[in-house]
Order: sequence, then structure tokens, then C-alpha cells
Amino acid sequence: MTKYLNIHPNLIKERKGATFDPYTLTCLLWDGDEVVKHKRNLVALLENDPNLQDENLSDFLSQEEKIDFAIKKTIYLFRKLGMNEKEYYMFLFQNFYPFQQLGFPLHFVMFTSTLKLLCSPEQANYWLPKASNLEILGCYAQTELGHGTFLKGLETTAVYDPLNEEFVLNTPTTTSMKWWSGQLGKVANYCIVIAQLYIMNKCYGIHPFILQIRSLEDHSFMPGVITGDVGPKMALNSIDNGFMKLDNVRIPRNQLLMKYDQVLKDGTYISGPNKKFMYATMMTVRCTIIMESAQNLAAACTIAVRYSVVRQQSEAEQGAGEQSVLNFQTQQYRLFSALSTTFALFFAWRSMNEACQQILTDASQGKTDQFLFLHSFLAGLKAQSTWLATKYIQTCRECCGGHGVSLASGLPLLESHTAVSCTYEGDNTVMILQTGKFLLKCSRDISQGKNLVGFVSYLNANYTTEHQDVDSNLHLPALLKLCQHRSKRLSVKFTPWKNSLKLLVK
Repeated sequence: MTKYLNIHPNLIKERKGATFDPYTLTCLLWDGDEVVKHKRNLVALLENDPNLQDENLSDFLSQEEKIDFAIKKTIYLFRKLGMNEKEYYMFLFQNFYPFQQLGFPLHFVMFTSTLKLLCSPEQANYWLPKASNLEILGCYAQTELGHGTFLKGLETTAVYDPLNEEFVLNTPTTTSMKWWSGQLGKVANYCIVIAQLYIMNKCYGIHPFILQIRSLEDHSFMPGVITGDVGPKMALNSIDNGFMKLDNVRIPRNQLLMKYDQVLKDGTYISGPNKKFMYATMMTVRCTIIMESAQNLAAACTIAVRYSVVRQQSEAEQGAGEQSVLNFQTQQYRLFSALSTTFALFFAWRSMNEACQQILTDASQGKTDQFLFLHSFLAGLKAQSTWLATKYIQTCRECCGGHGVSLASGLPLLESHTAVSCTYEGDNTVMILQTGKFLLKCSRDISQGKNLVGFVSYLNANYTTEHQDVDSNLHLPALLKLCQHRSKRLSVKFTPWKNSLKLLVK
């Protein structure tokens, strides 16, 4: 990492004119003084490490070289800092190699998270230490070549064989091949596979299985498993998104993750309290995507605002000399809109993340009344955050003129990385419709005399126009009421469901 000690005088001038303490804001955003100091101490510990001084030349590497580079540097961080600091690895990695991806992020974000959420206590005791200590590297294979968002249509099968107490996994058609799974192409040796469970010719729907796909000795394929990389992509090319074919792959009965649903030795199926628990992993991932959208937009705003302070262009008056482009109203309007959106997304994520952790904890204890709310609202917020971040990162790039087009600016990478998140882990249009459908259901419940509880209880209220002048409507409680009023009004307006799809997407 190269240190730049010379700060442009325009930046110094602008920072001195700040009306707030930047460190206080940093602590507000990142969980307080203790966490901020700890992260800065970690950076100080590593900034002179010769193994982290490589020039950031990833734009000139092949896809395979990018994957290799990211894995080597990630493993080095693990060996240097140990497992206790793993929650900061992404922060540290991008501090030294900006806009690049950690070597195997899906191992923690999806594979390990699924084990925590869906393993029985006995399974958790066996698998979680292996995953946490990197004895195994995992991925999550749900999407297929022919099916993505419509999970009921997945074609991968897991047929129970009671004589041998095993499941037999197959991808019986071309369209049933697992597709797009991050780290499946080259890196992972274990995989969470989502497949249709069959017992005695009866289908019980999709369930999660843990499957070894490569040898721990020489990384060769396990019998019946074929995987490969799907090739170069629009973005995230340091992650080996892959495909997988399964041909009569046998696994023990206890490799069905059985925290909720169970299959006994004789094939008896015991259903858990709520089939929606299968989507718990997707909920935590969407929460992460919301956070990443805010962070990517924050990075883009930082680049564009600093550039706009330093960049001199045009005279306000003849002979007055060129001035910073940030002084122009149009530049301020565009960038400050992006900046305010960043803070809105960040605090929306903080609020939603707290709700997510609480509701998932409650659900694991049998309290499921808010589970549908969490699923529906995370879907909508994932869509809105990625759409807004993509829009405003493009704005930031355009505000930097021709320099914003250069990969050296970081903006094209931020834009492409964020744009693809509008598609993965749930197409945004489908996500928005899921939220809309949930709100329409809430509206119907109210019309039938039901009283809503929890996060949607605001729909019970009868709203009036209490605030008549503009000034009072700028107060946060008033703005919140106006948004709640609008949400209720629109949820009534857009029924019935099938006639409202275009309006809901708008």
C-alpha cells in the first residue's frame, strides 16, 4: 500500500470549514469509539507489512490471476491475525487493495451462516468448528441454470434410500445444473446444496444438504461431482462463480441440515414449524447486500466529492480565476443528493440488521410472528438500496468527467459491482413485488378487522393532515407520518394484487 503524504490545499481548506467533528460521525457510523480505534490499530499493524505492499494492478490480471491473488492475500490475513478478527477481514483487505473482493467471502456470508441457522445442535458441533477454522471451504448452491427466484421450480433432487440411510443427489437435466454459485468453480471443497427432497416417491419440497465436492487431499472431484467456472463476468471476477453437475452422489442421512425438518432412519418425515426458515440464509445475505450498497455509494461519494474540491474548472466571473467544480450548484445538487442517500441507506441497514438479528433469534425459539415481515421488507430494501446505489454511483462517475471513466478512479468498478447486485440474490423487480404483496395482504387484514402488530402496526392508524405548512413537514416525526400515511393509502389503492403489478414496481 502506497502512502500519500501530500494533501491538496483545497482539501485542507474544506476540511477546516467543517461544522461537525468527523471522528464523532465515524464512531456513530461504525459502532463507537472502541471499534473504530480497534480497526485503525489493525491497519497500523499491517500497513508496513511487506506482504501487503503489492501495487494494486488487478485491472491488468487475468481472471485466474485475480482469483489466485485474492485467495493468497486473504489466507495471509487469516494466518497473520487469526480467527478472532475475521469480521474485519473485508475492511482490511479493501484498505490495502481498494475495490477488490476478499478471496472467499461466500464461505462466511452464506456457507457458515447457513450452518449456524439450519444445523441441529449435533450437526453444529461437528460442522461449525471445521468451517470457522477453515478446515473446509464452502459455498452455497441454490440457483440453477433454469431456475433462480422461483425456488419451488428447482430440479435438483435428493432421494432418500432407507436401506442405506443415504440421500442420492442428482441434477437430472441440463437446466438443473447448479449455476452462479460463488466459490463453486475452483475454490470450495464443500457445498450447501438446495434440492427437492423425495421419500418413497413423494416430494417434500426444497431442503438444504451439505455435500463434499472436492477431496481435502488433492482437490480432485468427489465421485459423481463435476464443477467448473462459468467464465468472465460483468463484475466480481476475483470470485469463481461456478456450475455443478451431480450424478448419483450419495451422502449420509445426517447431512440433511435438520434443525427444523428431519428425516428419520426409516424415512419418516418430521416437518418443522415454518417452511420459511429455509430462506433465513437469503435474509442475512440480503442484509449484507444492503450494507455493501451503502458502503459502495459512500466510497463513490468520497471519490467524487474530493475530486470536485481539487478539480479547477471555469471562472464565476471574468478574471476571477478557475474555481473548484464543487462550488457549482449543479455539482452540489448531484453529489449532495448522492451523499444524503448514502446516509439514508446506511441507517436503514443498521435498523434492518438489528431487526433481522432479533427476529431470527426469536424464530429459532419458536416465535415466528414477525418472520414474514422480515422476509418481505428485506426483499424490498435490497431492491431499493441496490437500485439507488447504482443510480448515484453513476452520478458520482459522471461528476468526475472523463477521469471517472478511468478504472484508476475506482468508480467503474464500484458501479459494475453494485449494478450486478440488482440481479443476484433476488431480481429487484421480483423483490419489490414481494414487499408490495405483503403490504396488500396487511391492507386486506385491516379491512377484515384484524389488528396488525410489530413493524407494520402503523397501518392500523387513521392519518390526518395535521401539518399544513412546509416548515412543520420538514420535522422528522412529521415526515415519518407522511410516509406512513402514503404507504397505507397506496396499499389500499393497489388492490387487487394482479391488477397492480406495474404500479407497485413504480
